[in-house]
This record gives sequence, C-alpha cells and structure tokens, in this order.
Amino acid sequence: MSLAKGVGGAEEPQRVLLLHSFGAHFSPFNAFSSAFRVDLISRSQKPIDIYEASLETARFSSDQQNDPFVDYLTALVRARPPKLVVTIGGAATRFAQAHRSELFPSTPTLFTALDERVLKADSLTAKDAAVAVSLDLPAMIENILQVRPETKKVFVVIGSSPLERFWAQEAEEAFKPFKGRIAFEFSSSMSFDQIVSRVAALPPSTAILSGLMVVDAAGVPYEEDRVIARLHEAANAPLFGLFDSLLGKGIVGGPLLAIDDLASDAADASLRMLAGDAPADIRIPPRRPNAPTFDDRELARWGIPESRLPVESVALFKEPTFYEAYRWQILGVLALLLIETIFVVALLEHRRRLRRTKQALSISEERLSTAAIAADVGLWVWDIQKNDIWVSESGRQLFGLGVEGTTFDHLVKVIHPDDRRPFWRAVGEALTQRGEFEPQFRLTVPGRGLRWVSSRGRVEFDSAGKPSRMRGVAVDITGRQAAEEEARELSGRLIHAHEDERARLARELHDDVTQRLAVLAINAGRGERRAESSADRAAMYEMREELVRLSEDVHSLSYRLHPSILEDLGLEEALRAECDRFAGLERTIIDLDTESSSTNISPDIALCLFRIAQEALRNVGRHASASRVRVTLVQKGDKLNLTIQDDGKGYNPLAVTGKASLGLASMRQRARLIGGTIEIESATGAGTTVFASVPL
Repeated sequence: MSLAKGVGGAEEPQRVLLLHSFGAHFSPFNAFSSAFRVDLISRSQKPIDIYEASLETARFSSDQQNDPFVDYLTALVRARPPKLVVTIGGAATRFAQAHRSELFPSTPTLFTALDERVLKADSLTAKDAAVAVSLDLPAMIENILQVRPETKKVFVVIGSSPLERFWAQEAEEAFKPFKGRIAFEFSSSMSFDQIVSRVAALPPSTAILSGLMVVDAAGVPYEEDRVIARLHEAANAPLFGLFDSLLGKGIVGGPLLAIDDLASDAADASLRMLAGDAPADIRIPPRRPNAPTFDDRELARWGIPESRLPVESVALFKEPTFYEAYRWQILGVLALLLIETIFVVALLEHRRRLRRTKQALSISEERLSTAAIAADVGLWVWDIQKNDIWVSESGRQLFGLGVEGTTFDHLVKVIHPDDRRPFWRAVGEALTQRGEFEPQFRLTVPGRGLRWVSSRGRVEFDSAGKPSRMRGVAVDITGRQAAEEEARELSGRLIHAHEDERARLARELHDDVTQRLAVLAINAGRGERRAESSADRAAMYEMREELVRLSEDVHSLSYRLHPSILEDLGLEEALRAECDRFAGLERTIIDLDTESSSTNISPDIALCLFRIAQEALRNVGRHASASRVRVTLVQKGDKLNLTIQDDGKGYNPLAVTGKASLGLASMRQRARLIGGTIEIESATGAGTTVFASVPL
C-alpha cells in the first residue's frame, strides 16, 4: 500500500511549449533556447516537461499560409495542454498573437528573444509578458570606427527572409547619420556563395558586420555557426557581430548582447508565471548590450592595438606569456631556493630567540597583568586536582578576595545564592562534555553592592583524559546589564507606541475612509441606474465595483494594522480569523488547535502572541512554498505556548547567520518584553517550526 501511494502521488510535470520562429537549430535562437531550457529546469522546484514546435514558414514569404501548422498545433496542445507558451523570435510572437484565440486562449504566453521594435507594448494582453532586447545598431558602427578609424565602408551580411528584410530596413534607417562618413552595402540580394566571394574581395579599409543569416537570396537556409566559420575563413577585413555567442568563433567583438543573460531573464519570468504570478505584473526591461568584449586573437590578426578599445573593455582568449605558460615550473624553482634560504635564516634566528625567550616571557607576564588591571579583567587558573585557584590582582579586587591562598569554594561563596546552582551546572557541563565554561552571574561583594560578572574558561585534560585545570577570565558587566535593561525598556515603549499608532490609523481607515468609499459606491450605483446609455451604465458599474474592491482592501488593511477582534473576542478567535484570512489568501491548508484553558489572558500577552503568529504566517506565505500549516495554542502549567509549523522547503539556519531580519527580531523582542522565549527550528526540505512560550 505504501508503494502504491508513493507511485500514485508522483507530481504531474508542468508542461511548457516552446514555439520557434525558424527551427531549433538557427543561431542565435538555438543558443538562447538551449540556455533557457537548462536554466528553467535546473531552477524549478517542480518537474518541467518542455516540448517544441517550429514555425518553418517564417523563413519564406510573409504571405505563406500557416493553416497546416495551426492544425498541427491544435492537435498537439489538445493532447498535451501546456501551462505556459514561450515564443522565441518575432515571427513566432506574431503567429501566437494572431492564432492564440483558437490555439491556447487561456494559456499565459511569454514572448522572448525579439527586439522591442518588433513587439508593440499595446499588443500585450493580461495573459502576456515579454522578455525583449534593445539592439543599439549605431553603437555597433561607433565601435567599428573607434577600433578601426580607417574604415571607409561597412559590408552588412544579412539574409532575405521577411524578418531579415525588416532588419535590413531598420539598419538602413539607423545608419543614416553615418552616410557622410562611411558607405554601407547590404547582402540581402546575394546568395551565400556570392557573399563569401564578396567578403574575400573587400579592401582592407572595409569592415564586415554579421547580422542574421537564416535564408539567402537563393532561398537556401543556413545555420549561423556555419556562416560565421566560412566568413571568417574568407574575410579580407575584420568581422564584427551582435551577440556574445559568436565571440571566439571569428568576430572581433564590441558591445555584444549576452544570450545567457537574456535566457536567465526569460527563465525568471517563466518561473513566476508557472508559480501563478499575473503576467501583466511581470515587466522586465529590455536587455541591452553589455560592456564591450573583444577576442584578443582577432585584435592581433587585424593589427588593432588595445589602446583603441573603450576604457571598460575586456579582452578574452589572450595567448599566455612565457611566465603564464611555465608559471608552476618557475614558481617551483623559486620556492626551492626560498625554502633553502629560510632554513639557513631560521637556524640563525632560532639561536638568537633561545637567548631572548626567558626575558620575553617575563616581560609578557608583566604586561599581561598590567593590561588585565587596565581593562578591569580578572584572570584565573583553577587546579582541579588540588582545588587551588590562582587569581590575578584585578580578579581579586573583582571578587573581593584576600591575598592569601584561595580555593574554588572561596570564590563560589561570593556568588549570589540564586546563581550558585546554575554556576555549578555550567562547571559540571564543561568538565563532562569537554566544552567551554561561560556563565553570567551576580556577586555580593561587601562594600561594592550587587555586581554582574561574565566569565569564560576552557578545560584542559591530562594524557588520561581527566580534567586537570581550567583557565579563564572574568569581566564586570554591571554597566552593560544596566544598559541592556534600559534598551529593553526603550524597545518596549517603542513597540507600544507603534501599536498605538497602528490602532489609531486602523480606526481612521475603518471609521472614515471606508465610510466615504461606501457613500461613493452608493452614489455610483445610483448613477448606474440613471444612466441612459449602456456604455455609461457599464462605466458606472465598473466604477462601483472598483470602489467596493477598494473599500474591501482598506478594510483588510485596517484589520492588519489593528485586529479589533483581538480586543472584542480574545486571542483564540483572533488567531482563527487570521488563519482563515491566510488560507483564503495563500490557498494553503491551515489547521488551528487551541487547547488553552485560560480565559483571562492579559492584553499584552494576547497581542504579543497574535503578532508572532501573524509574522510567522507572513513568512510562510512569502518564503516557505508550503502546502499545509499547523497552528497550536496550548497552556501548560503557568506557560502559554504558541507553535506555527509548516511543511515547506525550510532553510539552513547556518547559511543566514548574520543577516538582518526585521521580522524575526521583532518576534524575539516582543517575546522578551513579556518574559517569554521564542525558538525557530528549520532545515532545508524539512519545513520550519516557530515555538513561542510566555508566562501567564
């Protein structure tokens, strides 16, 4: 039965349909789709099932009929309905927008790997999001002129598909400001063999800019890696490109568009849409080219000095220098020589140090004693077997001890009676568990009053594993304790003032703003009934509904600021209402168990536990990805215990040590102010438990 349950409970994968413009093997779209798939699957918490389809007709004439492809996609999505559709390229985007009503009318769609000039913002619906790019064509020409100021002409390699003809027109328009400085020639009307012959015959004062080459003028499709390889082999002038996926394959470089970064943006948007985020809320700025990056081998081939590169440029693929090539051999020889020298110097130095050791030890002991007195720190060493203890002069003053021999029992006698049992417990744990000894306790020293002391020590063991001695320090922390008490009192006043202000704002929202919104909604309803045209009635209806929703949001905000149910019906009912609100908002199953037998819970305790539960549930909703939450309120003796436990992804507490968390700090401070404690247990993949205990 357990095996059957495990098999039947396997999680259904989330299907993602990739819709290509030209096929899965055309650059730079193939590099983008490959990086996108890897990024999406590796970062998803749930299994992903990716299947693909290609709009092959985009390589041909713009009036090509797509009916057969529509029929194919209709059958495909009917058998395997996707949870998300991702288009790659402008042609796939236009196809999806034209046929989505018959193919996937209710499925969220992400448009990727297209320029912002191809996608108009007003064409996006509520179920659409886009991850676009912004190609800066003039910047590419400026880069060419900076690194090759002798350039007189730019030969633009671009194909003859509808998309490539569109970009040829865009490029001609973008290059107009350069017409007086350099000439431009486009390859749109050439076959690829003619293009190769042309770049081989170009004069040295020419630069080659490789755009898209999907289909040449003869109608033959080409993959860009093959195009770049042949152009690089035949070129008589430096070759430039637009995408970083071509760097290292023959282009010189410049401000290139990072394909991996674009794929990461698309994966981010996809994960948010698969998690249920509204596509209309996902607005990612278009990806622009990165800082200029160059291939050092191509710079050397075309005689381009690094002094011409922009200041922020990066040069890759550099040939190693002699030192870089034989670095380890050189370092090995130098290390051997250095070791031999060190041995000689060490022998001479050792002889000198032996003579100075005794004198240095004497001076060190004197300085240590002086420093301890100046810092008001007491030093002590306890010989456990003899039960004798040595205490420094500052330590004797701290504990009020005389100059005669002292045992550990003499020191314990000046400890406050209420602190002696915890003190001996700390000593026993240090001796048996081989741990550190670090208690805090009070001293009752005649003539000095009550003093707080923090002590820390470490046990030393003999060869048989028995404790032989303990060394440590003791510091007077009376002033620090007083400052911490004042800080706690100030923090309490701030929290109370914060709660009072929240209550005032909640009353203002509930008694004033919501009432005024209600009046406006009633007036809108009257206007709706009196409207003469259907358009006016629809407008008044929409206004009334929006006012009602706004009133509900204000009422919810008022409740979150100050839940009046806590004062009216008590802690249990307030927790029940908060759990119901959380379940409705997060779509998470929540169980509430209240076994409290106390009916007289003070307002401070009730507010503290309610705020802790509220903050813990807020963290579950934001971070846990939990399917079930359990909230328990139990009275045990004179303690009231609150537990919030989820089955979410949890976290590693060691990984977040030192990071500021205002919510956790607020929970701990609230519990501390009423004499309570709070503990948080979590582990990666094992959920999180928040346990608060306060005295009644």
